[in-house]
Amino acid sequence: MSIKHTTALLFLIITNQLFAQMPMGARMQNRNMNIGRFYGKVIDAKTNKPVEFAAVQITQTKKDSVSGENKEALITGMLTGGNGDFNLTELPLMGKFTLKIVLMGYKPYSQAISFNLNQGQGMQQMMNAVDKDLGNIKLEPDAIALGTVNIDGSAPAYELKLDKKVYNFEKNPVATGTTAEDALKNAPSVNVDIDGNLTMRNAAPQVFVDGRPTTLSLDQIPADAIQEVEVITNPSAKYDASGGGSGILNIVLKKNRKIGYNGNVRAGVDSRGRINSGIDLNAREGKFNVFASGNLNQRKSKGAGITERDYLTGSPLTTVTQNSKSLTNGFFGFVRGGIDYFIDNRNTITLSASYNRGQFKPEDNLMTRTDTIYESFINSSLYDRQSLTERNFFNKGGSFSYKRLFPKEGKELTADANYMTSDFKTEGNYHTDYLNTGNEVVSTSDELQTNEGGNDFITSQIDFVNPLKENWKLETGARVAMRLYETLVETICLIKIRVLTKSRLKQLTATLTQTRCMLPMQQ
Repeated sequence: MSIKHTTALLFLIITNQLFAQMPMGARMQNRNMNIGRFYGKVIDAKTNKPVEFAAVQITQTKKDSVSGENKEALITGMLTGGNGDFNLTELPLMGKFTLKIVLMGYKPYSQAISFNLNQGQGMQQMMNAVDKDLGNIKLEPDAIALGTVNIDGSAPAYELKLDKKVYNFEKNPVATGTTAEDALKNAPSVNVDIDGNLTMRNAAPQVFVDGRPTTLSLDQIPADAIQEVEVITNPSAKYDASGGGSGILNIVLKKNRKIGYNGNVRAGVDSRGRINSGIDLNAREGKFNVFASGNLNQRKSKGAGITERDYLTGSPLTTVTQNSKSLTNGFFGFVRGGIDYFIDNRNTITLSASYNRGQFKPEDNLMTRTDTIYESFINSSLYDRQSLTERNFFNKGGSFSYKRLFPKEGKELTADANYMTSDFKTEGNYHTDYLNTGNEVVSTSDELQTNEGGNDFITSQIDFVNPLKENWKLETGARVAMRLYETLVETICLIKIRVLTKSRLKQLTATLTQTRCMLPMQQ
């Protein structure tokens, strides 16, 4: 018992004998001494374990000064702690109270309580009555029988929003183990031709990744890493104005924020023995969320074709027949990771990085024959061209972003800085044999061509979105973008000409030519 409580009780005992002779106002003032305390513990009736976050309230019936009717008024309240304890202090000593305890999943609890102070009590009895232990209060679980409920948490395959069309690729089985180029062939409003050229509304759109310009091409983005694709035909203020008349295609990559530890692993193999695999990992504890994903895809493709063309103008009239065979082997890998820091429920900071590596080696063989037609003499030529090309590309980037949400739905502020860089190198070896009508090699040509360069994108922007009405939305912001390009092209040609005679083979000339082309850096 504290000194404050002891002093108050001594005063109460001394004045107790005079209480009956006091005027009514003095009696009411004495009754309102707020030094009482109720405490106890809330436990589960079945498991006897402490119940946390239960709402404990003390109420008292009082007469309303306006209506004159008795109404129940809240005196004080609190939530139980992790051990189920509650402690309600500074309560009036006189009067009757009602203890109420409420928690979702349990039946409501109600009990009439009071301090039971009497004039005949001694000092120690009155001290014990002021601090009253209500003991362990058991809450009964409230079992509610529910009907069958089916919950489908998957996103719809297609959504039409105010400013864009959204196609969900997260659980599309057709997109597994392919690239963004293959996956977009099944997306409406988007056309991808046999060469991988992308068009929207008969024009080439600008490709974004996570709302920002990218150095990646469609065949460098694995479809397994795509969550959804946004088709934006009329870009708003938050996107780059250089989207052109066709619009913007925004590829949103997967990022998990589920609480706890989770992930998935996938693997597959195609009919040519090439594998595709991927892994997604996520860990969220407290204010931090760490995510990482990786994909590795091997590719092997074969092709064959024949082309016939007749030239019916000029002299002599000719026909050209081409037979081609191709074989391409390659792979590409994609790694992405990052961390989210949740400052509070409405403020988040995100740091992420990505790396992409790929290599493709196409081998082509082209046999071309040219013959005269409708002529009295025959003029025929034949050449066989073999080419071996190796294409390598490297992409890496990082971003730092901040996002603030507001209590109003859809209202948000975002700020971020992004850096992406790519380097590519292509080397081609071309060997051509020119043959006569007897399929003898007359001359040969060897050509080595290299092409290398790089791109750098630096983007920083801030955006503010505020929905005004159901069909009205305000978007504003500021943007700074810098793009750097560098390309180097080098070609080396070696031509050998040989003359075939009945007696011997003579090599007449050999010429070497070299050309260089350097495109300056642009900003």
